[in-house]
Amino acid sequence: MLFQCLGKEDVSHIIEYIGDNFVAAPYLYVNLKRYGVSNPNIFIWTDIQKNKLCGVYLLYYDTLHFYTKETQYSVNAFLNWFHELNPKVVFTSSEFGSRLAAEISGKYIAKEYYIADLNVSRPLPRVNGVEIADRNDLADIADLMLTDPEFKDVYDRTILESQLLSRFDDSFSRYFIIRCDGKVVAAYSTYGECDKMYILSGLVVHPDYRRRGLGSQIMKFAHKAVAADGVMGVTLLRSDNAATIEIHKKNGAVFAASQYKFIRV
Repeated sequence: MLFQCLGKEDVSHIIEYIGDNFVAAPYLYVNLKRYGVSNPNIFIWTDIQKNKLCGVYLLYYDTLHFYTKETQYSVNAFLNWFHELNPKVVFTSSEFGSRLAAEISGKYIAKEYYIADLNVSRPLPRVNGVEIADRNDLADIADLMLTDPEFKDVYDRTILESQLLSRFDDSFSRYFIIRCDGKVVAAYSTYGECDKMYILSGLVVHPDYRRRGLGSQIMKFAHKAVAADGVMGVTLLRSDNAATIEIHKKNGAVFAASQYKFIRV
C-alpha cells in the first residue's frame, strides 16, 4: 500500500532504508537529502507491505524516480501508480528496468545508463579558463544544453531554465562554464549536492567547439571543486555513448552501478 510522505520522520525512514546503497539511486537520494518534502515540486510515496518498506517513489516535476531493494518487486504494483502519475521520464534500477521495459515499450524509450564514481580524490592539475557561472549565465547554459539531443529530447526550454534557476537559488547546484568568442561554449554542473555525494551532470560542448579538449578541461575543474569539499562525485553515462564513456575513463571514472531511464514518446 502506498503512503505519501509528509514529514521529516518519513524522509529519515527512507534514507535509512537506502543506507549505503545511495549510489544506486543518486538523483532520488540527493533530492531526499536536500529537499525532503519541503520543495513544492517534489512528491514522495512509500510502498509499505506487512509493516515493511518495500519501495520508494519520488516525483520531481514530471520525472519519477523509483527505488527498491526487493529483487522481485511487482511490476504490476509499480504500473498502477505509474499510470496514475503519467511521468515524462522514469528512473529505475537496471534490474527492475529490464522487467519494466516490455510493459511500457511503444510508449517509452528505454536507455541504460552507467553510474560512474568520478574518483575525484585523485591528484588533479590546476585548470585555467573555467569560470563558475552566476545567475545571469543560466539562460545561456539552458540554450547550450538544448544543442545536445541528450537534453533536447527530454526538456522543454522553459522548464529547463526554471529547474536551473531553482537549483542555483537553493545552492543545490553550481555551474561551470567556458567562454569563447564572447559566448558560453561548454558547461558542466553539480546537478545536486548533499553531505555524502555530488551528482555531476549536464556536460555539454557546443558543436562548433568540440575536439578542442574543452570537455576534459571543464571536467577536471569541476572534479577538483568537488574534491575540495571531501565528498563523492558521481555521474550517469549512457551505455551506448562510447565517446563520453571514454573521456570519463581517461579522467579516472570507475563504474559503480547502472540505471534505466525511460522517456515518454
